[in-house]
Amino acid sequence: MVSRNSDKMKKFLSLLFLFTALYAESQILPFQDYTDFLKVFYKGQARQLELQRVNSYVFGDHILAYLDNRNDLRYYDGENIRTATNMIVNYKVSDTYLAYKISNGLFYIENGQPRNLCMFTGNFIVKDSLILFEDTQYNTWNVVHKGRVRPLYQSTGTLASPAYVGENIIAFKDNGDVYRIFHNGTVYEFGVWMSPIEFAVGTDIACFNDPTMNSFAVFEKGEFMDVEPQFAKSYKSGRDFIVYQDINGNLMYYSKGKKQELSAFPTSYDVIDDAIIFTENNYSYTFYQGERKLLCNYIPKDYLLKNKVICFRNIMGGVSAFVDGKVVELTTQQDSEYVISGNYVMVSLFNRSYLIYADGKIYNF
Repeated sequence: MVSRNSDKMKKFLSLLFLFTALYAESQILPFQDYTDFLKVFYKGQARQLELQRVNSYVFGDHILAYLDNRNDLRYYDGENIRTATNMIVNYKVSDTYLAYKISNGLFYIENGQPRNLCMFTGNFIVKDSLILFEDTQYNTWNVVHKGRVRPLYQSTGTLASPAYVGENIIAFKDNGDVYRIFHNGTVYEFGVWMSPIEFAVGTDIACFNDPTMNSFAVFEKGEFMDVEPQFAKSYKSGRDFIVYQDINGNLMYYSKGKKQELSAFPTSYDVIDDAIIFTENNYSYTFYQGERKLLCNYIPKDYLLKNKVICFRNIMGGVSAFVDGKVVELTTQQDSEYVISGNYVMVSLFNRSYLIYADGKIYNF
């Protein structure tokens, strides 16, 4: 006899598998090979999107936008190609959003349809879960969150852009010098302080040295909490966690109320999304699933972090990547350029050929 709980668990796992599969398939990885036509990596194959050369393109994990040979703005969501407009535009793309300006009018794509946000737009910012824009008619900065538009702050004089914008969180100072944080549709007031406060904002978390309490504090789940009783030397925010150097120079990791030391003698560190890289004694490390892991026994000349992936210049001058908990050497060809989309890595080789590492396999085009 099979319990109802067992049936529910099977259905849940089936839905989870389906969602994961769809999410993985929607990862966008475009390239232009020796034919100069715009193509994308799709289920292990190169899929050509246009029959003529495009003028420009920008992409995120789940959306690709480009100006075709007629300067029409088109976009691709992993399955379909649609035209946004045939007008002259200034466009920006995040991992999920496409927003564009036609003259002073700002639009973005929602459920496959263009939506007008403002007809007096100045600057605008596009993030994974947020769109911010300056309304020059009312001299306000506004945020779009889950389809809803709301003003952040207004000024009678020069309107400054929000200083700290994460993927779904904003730290800013309004016209009355009051520091506030916008997260998940709510504005939280922090307090008035004349001197500037430097925030590090990521996804669902922000951290800062709190001058009112002389402590190092974090904002998460709608609350402000002290992490250290003294100022931190430096700090960066990722996705649901922060990494910082405490007053003694120790490199620390904090997430959901728990702290862990990463290094007592760090020389450098960086954080983006879920990825962490730090160096110690000319060795490079990462922190993955609660454990410190060696990336390489040298300090890379250059590297790139995105999602859970770390790409870096290997000792041969080629490219290696840390994906799914292991380091993979992708090429020893020197000076190859590389990008990350989702959990995929693409390396540009000589003669405009490409190497793509996806789902544990290497593909060549």
